[in-house]
Amino acid sequence: MKQSIKDKILSETSKETKQRVRETANKLVIKQETLKEVSERLYPIIETNDYMDWYDKNYDIRNSFINGAKWQQERSYSKEDLKDAFQSGFTNGFNINSVTFEEWFEQFKKK
Repeated sequence: MKQSIKDKILSETSKETKQRVRETANKLVIKQETLKEVSERLYPIIETNDYMDWYDKNYDIRNSFINGAKWQQERSYSKEDLKDAFQSGFTNGFNINSVTFEEWFEQFKKK
């Protein structure tokens, strides 16, 4: 029986190399940050004491960032929502080019 290229590579790779690849891959996994964490990373807390009043110079910027991200998320449509709308248009005769949903979706998907 002929061995696949993937199986051949795996069989010829040392355990040490496989372990290094696993460790590197684990380091590259991106942690999901909350909006608060991202806002604090981008706009760190800057404490100041102007005119006998303590405040954080970036407080309003962080809150605006969080509110803007939430607003943008509310305006987004899921792929399933778009598919329903596409099928509705297709059923009502608006698909004059006879494209499939996947073809249509790929045209407008952000890359």
